[in-house]
Amino acid sequence: MPSPLPEPDANWALFLDFDGTLAEIAPTPDSVAVNGKLPALLERLQRTLRGAVVIVSGRPLDQIDRYLAPARLKAAGLHGWQVRAAGDAEPSLPDPPEGLDKIRTALRAFADSEDGIRLEDKGISLALHYRAAPDRGPDCRTAAERAAASADDYEVLDGKMVVEVKPAACDKGKAIETFLAAPEFAGRTPIFAGDDRTDEHGFETVNRLGGISIRVGGARPTAAQHRIETVDAFRKWLDTVADGLDSKDDKA
Repeated sequence: MPSPLPEPDANWALFLDFDGTLAEIAPTPDSVAVNGKLPALLERLQRTLRGAVVIVSGRPLDQIDRYLAPARLKAAGLHGWQVRAAGDAEPSLPDPPEGLDKIRTALRAFADSEDGIRLEDKGISLALHYRAAPDRGPDCRTAAERAAASADDYEVLDGKMVVEVKPAACDKGKAIETFLAAPEFAGRTPIFAGDDRTDEHGFETVNRLGGISIRVGGARPTAAQHRIETVDAFRKWLDTVADGLDSKDDKA
């Protein structure tokens, strides 16, 4: 049995996945719905933790900002390929490794020829979604592996009803370490919450750094130290964290 989560600490740094952690997984990437109270909750945590709240997602930053508006947080998009260290600064998107066009052509041809398969083009990575055809996961994996093999510096990453081809140089664990190296994060304990295989690098990183890893939902093997059953339960836990931190401020 996982041990209970510790009492909130003002020296925490929260790193939060988006899909499946802060918002329920949706049938398509553009149909996700966000709880109306979530942006205000994140802004509250951001104030209490003095800016140490970071969204770490496979989505690009413009999508994260749109779903969490009016909150604008530090964030790592596209598994860390796109990093915004300050809430008011928009980072440029680094050029992709060579070979992306060849991968895009191959995956688009595959998706166009298959019923129920959707190609999501993130500009730097490409994802085959098969939620509408759940038995086609192995075929999507094979197509992704073949496409990735045609170019250097790309790898295949499995998620919930999705297979993604992304730059091998970035992952959520490396993104978390990038933020922790900044002076404003010095001495903070990293807390990372995610829900999927794409979050395992993040779990492993915060474990190695003496932090706290939390998996939302699911019962499969994971490096996460703790588990919270649902997205709703995780949001409620974040509420208790905010309340606990505010209470400590009142007593200080």
